[in-house]
Amino acid sequence: MKRPSRAKTARDAPLPLDRVLVVEDDPLLAMATEDSLREAGVLHIDVCHTSDAAMEALRDAMPDAIILDVH
Repeated sequence: MKRPSRAKTARDAPLPLDRVLVVEDDPLLAMATEDSLREAGVLHIDVCHTSDAAMEALRDAMPDAIILDVH
């Protein structure tokens, strides 16, 4: 008997994002976020650790999404 194929989930489908900006002051969290985005299929990921660096990155290229650590 043939096993049914596993249902596709959002995690299985690539994200329709080309560029994402990650603003995170914790280097380990930034790296984990970047790894997750790469696994999800994001092509260009900019990581900034300060708001000044994020503003500079925004002047260089407009991302499709921004992941921002707010505290």
